[in-house]
Amino acid sequence: MVMKKCLYLILVLLLPIFCNAQNLFRSGTFLHHSTGGNIWGPNGSSTSVTQQIAIYNTNHGYTGTNAVAMSEQWWPDGNNNEWEYWHRIFDNQIPDANIELVMANNKIVVVKSCYPSSEMTGPGQASDTLDYSIKSDYNYKWHWRFMINFMAQHPENFFVIWTNAPLVANATNASSASYSKSFCAWAKNTLAQGLDPMIGDFPPNIFVFDYFSKLTDANGYQMLQYAVSNYDSHPNSTATALIAPQFVNEIFDAAYAYEQDVSSSKTLNLSVLIEGLFASDGIMYQAYDETGPHFEPGIADLITLEIHNASDYSNIEYSVSGIELHTNGLAVVNIPSEFSGSYYITVKHRNSIETTSALPVSFAPTEFSYAFNLPAKAYGGNLMQIGGFYVIFSGDVNQDGAVDTADLTLADNNMASYASGYLTTDVNCDGTIDTADITIVDNSSSIFISAVTP
Repeated sequence: MVMKKCLYLILVLLLPIFCNAQNLFRSGTFLHHSTGGNIWGPNGSSTSVTQQIAIYNTNHGYTGTNAVAMSEQWWPDGNNNEWEYWHRIFDNQIPDANIELVMANNKIVVVKSCYPSSEMTGPGQASDTLDYSIKSDYNYKWHWRFMINFMAQHPENFFVIWTNAPLVANATNASSASYSKSFCAWAKNTLAQGLDPMIGDFPPNIFVFDYFSKLTDANGYQMLQYAVSNYDSHPNSTATALIAPQFVNEIFDAAYAYEQDVSSSKTLNLSVLIEGLFASDGIMYQAYDETGPHFEPGIADLITLEIHNASDYSNIEYSVSGIELHTNGLAVVNIPSEFSGSYYITVKHRNSIETTSALPVSFAPTEFSYAFNLPAKAYGGNLMQIGGFYVIFSGDVNQDGAVDTADLTLADNNMASYASGYLTTDVNCDGTIDTADITIVDNSSSIFISAVTP
């Protein structure tokens, strides 16, 4: 029986050795609008998030660089911080809202949406994704899954997402309140518990702060004792006094737990080159979509790494998806310390042949390397030589383990329709499907290239 531990400790290029300060997740920023500003406080209450941080540091004996800290800012600019807008921010569609700049300056990033997010319209359907602004349950889950996948690719940061800010009864209706309650329950009790079928195991560098359930009644309405008025859903001083301590304790407790998890992990330095992306001299091109590079500078594409049992290859002990592979072929992954035996390493790419290490690799060291740089390093010698370098075969468009006419047909159909973008049929990853892609598939197909595994 295949056992997968699909944990999203995504492989990113980090410094080979972290200093202690880089491994600390003790400071960050709270990105909010009006609702968040009220919770930050004091908002007429006897406390604030700032005061609660001071209490937290005192209670835990944290001083100096070990002390926790957080700033706050009205971000993004303007009045829109709905989930659809956050989706577009994390997808780099909003030029004036550079989330990666925020991440570079803050180890902890807290994001939230204000109470208009609770104006939900219904269960929704797949076609809702054609219009980001539709406030259906389907769209909200789509927005959140996108953000979760992005965040999972950045284990150098710890992220916190608030659930919806609720509305008082006079500002909403029973249906919207019920849908909002249901969505927030999914976020905390299904998604964050690793039970969502599309996300799987919840990334350890993300925490869901369930703001909604803290202020609502059984019907999903904001309780009036926490609202500015019967018609104004902004949190009042009572809400600030309730939420500020929970905000500080829950977020920094979760960040500390992640900090400990990162500190106890192992580091795998992986080196692999991909045929379709290969340029020359051991360097790969960046994958393109229809507008240009699909990833930030220095990132070629994403890969998946699997760790297989040495005695039973069908047993996948651990799997990491969405790994950022740099143009120099290097990727560095944090592996949980529990994996200390020897395992086969398998690398997968969206339109290439999965390739496995020639022998089981020892995971005993706290830092170790593996390079698919010679046929002797790949099971069955399953690598292609280009000049003085060895690369993984490309062309397995449908990811069935073989390059054949089925892959050729998919690529040919897309070429005939002038398709472009970040597509699996774009085998050389230049953003367009053309004869160059067909040639790669045809060449591999003609020599019957397929996956070779234990």
